[in-house]
Amino acid sequence: MKNPDVSPVMNDPHHRKIELQAPADLTYLLNNIRASAQQKLDSAFPPSAAPKGEEDALRAKVEELVQAVLHNYLN
Repeated sequence: MKNPDVSPVMNDPHHRKIELQAPADLTYLLNNIRASAQQKLDSAFPPSAAPKGEEDALRAKVEELVQAVLHNYLN
């Protein structure tokens, strides 16, 4: 039976819940998610692409949005 309070992804029979055995497991997953997001951001908006001594405004805004999404979903 599908739970209406759970996202469709959680009701998908092709995805199973991740079983955490220790608090360190959650820390490991969170660190990997954050590192992957940073790596994707760096590949799409390389820090070296900004002019010397200036901040890339678009990259800064995208990074802010990514951090907000991570904060909302992981906290």
